[in-house]
Amino acid sequence: MKRFLYTLILLGSIFTTKAADLRETLPSYWIKSVNEDKTLAKDQVEIIVSNSRLPKILPLQQIIYSVDGLQQVADLDEQRNFKLNLNAGSHIFQFFFDEMHYEIYTDSIAFLGQHRYELELNWQMASMEIMVDKPVIYLYPSSITAVSVKVEPKGEFTFTYPHYDNAWNITAHPDGTIDLDGNQYNYLFWEAQQSIPMDAATFSEGFVVKGSNSLKFLEDKLTELGFTSKEKADFITFWGPQLIQNKHNFVHFYVNEACNQFGELTITPSPDHIYRIYMITSPLDDFNPPSFKEQVLPYFDRSGFTVIEWGGSRLKNIYLPL
Repeated sequence: MKRFLYTLILLGSIFTTKAADLRETLPSYWIKSVNEDKTLAKDQVEIIVSNSRLPKILPLQQIIYSVDGLQQVADLDEQRNFKLNLNAGSHIFQFFFDEMHYEIYTDSIAFLGQHRYELELNWQMASMEIMVDKPVIYLYPSSITAVSVKVEPKGEFTFTYPHYDNAWNITAHPDGTIDLDGNQYNYLFWEAQQSIPMDAATFSEGFVVKGSNSLKFLEDKLTELGFTSKEKADFITFWGPQLIQNKHNFVHFYVNEACNQFGELTITPSPDHIYRIYMITSPLDDFNPPSFKEQVLPYFDRSGFTVIEWGGSRLKNIYLPL
């Protein structure tokens, strides 16, 4: 169905596992109730299309739908419903909410005249294409060491630097300098395009950050993690300009094993410590930001051969638990 223009930049609903499981076990639509109504003409039927299972926080005002192939736009009421007045008989429907949800298609449904029906819709979260932005890998061995670094992204590489050919086979220095093919680098860089199911991202904690406070927030959190001044500068000069342009931002950090969903990292010889941190952000511009449980971040023990990797993704829409 053709996309429609809508004015939403959402903080959305990151469904709890229980809620997501419930949605997946239910059909995408069903007739919730049928009541006779003699005030309607004999050949007329009223249908209440219920979207009550959508997150209440979404400031959605319209929805696209079609009846027997004729596309229209409906305004939703405070209960997130809208009404259709149709001729009695059989009709086929199609509904579009946004790109974060699968469209709903119905079979042919028969409706009796002088009856009011409630048609309940059960919206399912769709997988979303995301870009994993600028994962960079720093290596700090205790002494000059030949190292093999292998990255297996959950998706396709879009860019690597230096050139990646099944692995980076490098010489790493204690100060973080990397030698490869006669050239020196400060870190290894990769990006990848991935598709992830949005309901898998259950953010029960995180941070709400004013855009104007973004730089201080990043300085504080990266210091808390144990980043060096150079690492903080690299991180903030990339992410800072993106955060300060929004009124508010939702921020969540994936740490260590949680980052495996974006890509597997294998390093030989095995370091004493591998620390990975991926920041997920989404703008919160159109309404008052909600409260989240503040995320507690670990401190990185950098004794011995230590590897640091950071990256992240920007999401247009995220969702709050119902």
